[in-house]
Amino acid sequence: MMDASQGYHQIMLASEYHKRVSFITSDGTFCYVAMPFGLKNAGATYQRLVDKIFRPQLGRNMEVYIDDMLVKSKEAHHHVEDLNETFTVLRKYRLKLNPGKCAFEISGGRFLGFMVVRKVKNFEWTKECQQAFENLKTYLAKLPLLVKPVPGDTMYLYISSTPQAVSSVLVQEEEGNQTPIYYVSKVLNGTESRYPPTEKMVLALVITARKLRPYFLSYPVGVRTNTPLKEVLGKPEISGRLIKWAIELSEYDISYLPRTTIKAQAFADFMSEITGATQEEVSKKRPWLLHVDGSSTA
Repeated sequence: MMDASQGYHQIMLASEYHKRVSFITSDGTFCYVAMPFGLKNAGATYQRLVDKIFRPQLGRNMEVYIDDMLVKSKEAHHHVEDLNETFTVLRKYRLKLNPGKCAFEISGGRFLGFMVVRKVKNFEWTKECQQAFENLKTYLAKLPLLVKPVPGDTMYLYISSTPQAVSSVLVQEEEGNQTPIYYVSKVLNGTESRYPPTEKMVLALVITARKLRPYFLSYPVGVRTNTPLKEVLGKPEISGRLIKWAIELSEYDISYLPRTTIKAQAFADFMSEITGATQEEVSKKRPWLLHVDGSSTA
């Protein structure tokens, strides 16, 4: 099992496209020369690359999904040969690996969140298995409970938007586990629904900061999103509502971090979708009809 090191950054951009990925900072204007994270087609571009260079091996002794590569062998003594073939391709196209996420000669273990084991013959469903299954059903049947924040800890905010609504979820992390503190959602009015996607994300942050102002004043908040909100709000040429929002958010201790997990983000996405669906259903109500007699002069 192998993992590419900063996979997207290993694909160089053609010089004529540099101006399309430029950004402005306090030190001047810069542009990416390698494919950055966050582009809409970045994942598909990288997948097309690995499919092309590993085409002779796919399905035979290798499987690859974006930057995760699995070299497989039917016989143990063939594994070194299969690895050499893979390394030859990697060296040819100058792709680098992340040593900390590579594992070799593994017959089982945890991969991509799943426990891989050898095929078990004559599997027996024991009382321990039944108890584990019952515990899983109980856990899935319980709604996630809101918790109170721990003083001094950083809060993390996940935001989401759809054409009809914006939403967010405020969480705290402890030992790698995320616990929700507050959910916020709002149906967009006619004008807000026509905002560009990036401005909708900023609007979600502003609405959350207004509703949860005591939290934002008392705790540092890390906004985890793949949308470049920091760059958008920091551009010198922004105007109108973005300037107003940037000034409003400047009083809080807000940092912008790349999204590293999808658990809390899934909550925020669900809130946006369900809020929009509810509003769409309500908007289809039939109008009122007013009946008057002939003597009315109204």
